[in-house]
Amino acid sequence: MVRKLFPDWGEEISRLALSNETFRDMCEEYGLAVEALDLLEQRNHPRDADRVHEYRTLIGQMERDLKYELLAAYKPDRAGKS
Repeated sequence: MVRKLFPDWGEEISRLALSNETFRDMCEEYGLAVEALDLLEQRNHPRDADRVHEYRTLIGQMERDLKYELLAAYKPDRAGKS
């Protein structure tokens, strides 16, 4: 899933996931969150609206964290920039 998010970083993602357990865990957690959101959106139940919003917020933060980790590992001079 993370490779779809950052298609130009496929090789770096693979390398970092192999060498960094924390990054690997982040990737797994991101995939689980995206899958959970997909299920909630498919279910399309009004009582899930708050949960959908929470997952979208969480996924947005996870995407920023993943990007930061990639930049910190491969372009440390850009890690603080969006």
